[in-house]
Amino acid sequence: MNKYYLIHFVTQGVKNDTKNYQFIKIYHIFAYRVLNLNYHECITLNFFIMKSIYLSVALLLTVVSFMASCSKSDDYLNAIPKDTPMVASINLKALGEKAGINDSENKEALGKLTDMLKKEMNATSFEKLQSIIENPKECGIDLNKPVYAFTSDEKSLILTAKVIDKEALTSSITLLGNDSEANAITEEEGYSFSQLDNNSYLAFNESTLIAVKSNIPANTDKMKLNAIEILNRKGDESIVSDKGFIKMQDEKADIAIYNNFEIFDNSYKNILAMGLGVEDAAKKCKLISGILFENGKLVINSELYTEDDKIKELQEKQNDYLSHINNSLLKFFPKSSLCLMSISMENDKIFEMLKENKDFQKNISLEDAETIEEILKSIGKEITFGVTDFNLTEKPAIVIYAEAKNGDILKELYNNKNSNSFTRNSRFTELKENEYLIQSGRDNIFIGYKNDMIYATNSETWYKNIGKKLEDSAEDNTYAKDIKGKRMAYIIDFNALSQLPVMQMVLKSGDAKMTAVGSVLKNADNMSITYDDEITMTVQLKDTKTNFLKQMIQITKELAGI
Repeated sequence: MNKYYLIHFVTQGVKNDTKNYQFIKIYHIFAYRVLNLNYHECITLNFFIMKSIYLSVALLLTVVSFMASCSKSDDYLNAIPKDTPMVASINLKALGEKAGINDSENKEALGKLTDMLKKEMNATSFEKLQSIIENPKECGIDLNKPVYAFTSDEKSLILTAKVIDKEALTSSITLLGNDSEANAITEEEGYSFSQLDNNSYLAFNESTLIAVKSNIPANTDKMKLNAIEILNRKGDESIVSDKGFIKMQDEKADIAIYNNFEIFDNSYKNILAMGLGVEDAAKKCKLISGILFENGKLVINSELYTEDDKIKELQEKQNDYLSHINNSLLKFFPKSSLCLMSISMENDKIFEMLKENKDFQKNISLEDAETIEEILKSIGKEITFGVTDFNLTEKPAIVIYAEAKNGDILKELYNNKNSNSFTRNSRFTELKENEYLIQSGRDNIFIGYKNDMIYATNSETWYKNIGKKLEDSAEDNTYAKDIKGKRMAYIIDFNALSQLPVMQMVLKSGDAKMTAVGSVLKNADNMSITYDDEITMTVQLKDTKTNFLKQMIQITKELAGI
């Protein structure tokens, strides 16, 4: 154990939280990269009785007819294999409306775009394009149904959409491809095929269109075999009956995503296993996310999904050791804080949980466990961390406040500094009553107790002004009302970041990517990641009245000179 003892118990405290593994990752990165700590220390059937034989038969025929029509209409979902690592449902109609595609201000841009395409297309193809723009149904695809994107074992990205008119689709592909040989459509056994290049192709039948882009080049014959396999996949071989996929389809989102953790690297898998206390958790859990483009903000909601009874039991207990944030400490952080992290805890329950944790029992000595218990007894519920400043010549200025009942634990740590593993390898100095300095290498950490708070900071300037309520504080920022009542919250303030001299220098470098980043930053307010019943990431823009997607498209148009 080392100098981060004031925050170690937070990581331990969320260690068994089934939805907080992402926060554990963020927290470890925060501690490892910003605080410069060691990573290894630091996420009803039978509804009614039929009254007559006739009514029974009529109802049965109705149900059968309905089920048959539904099955046929959703045949295109059979293209998605049950073992796909990731699948996304994309609501094109909603995205188009939110992007303002029919708004008057976009007609001019659309006109410029069609003029550019007119020069590249023959007259017949361009006429077809105009017809599709005016009446999208003429493309042959049902745009009222979601388009699904999914990945396969062969590292391919595949799109599938519902076909409503095969002839119209054939005509659209042929004409929009300018009748080129490279995009020629051939009629195969039961389907149509068009090879685009050595890595991609289109294939479709009466109900399903697939567009395949692979990382591995293949010849035409292999592509056709692959197309046959996908288009002829049966329902029992597909994802359609997967309970998690069904739940994902119920998401009220513009884009819904369902994936397993096999697509993530081992560090994320290990954190998930650590957080759940289940060794093969990555195989038993999946993530369901919904992306919403709202007025002034982008919202991404994520929840862990599992059919494993043990993990479900842990999920039911997950909130026992977290309470709700009251923003009681934001007034001590400047409004210009670069990032903040707040958590509210039920300390007694946290320690009871820790005592039952096998890793805690194995790695923490009895003496250190007693110290952690004393720390938890001393502090209150709420803890807030903040990065208040950053430049290229010094380490970021960090300030940590925790509600506290007293400062006795600091005195005890100081009096036992030579025997306690928390401070044994550091120089521990008492500056004055309830104020201490811990020196380890080049790092200086000021800690103390003041105004019913325990604090820690690596900045001497902040140490001299510790505990003072600020006139322009973080509680005046727009995100304050959004994080209040959550159990955990992490904030990045884009306003503050964009004002940093080092950021101004980078944004003015002339690099095209940095210019794009600067365009986004000047319109952005903040990003928050919060946890209550689910994990929510929100990107808030300064313009709160215009849809987020529409604003991003406007930025893109400006960068493209349209």
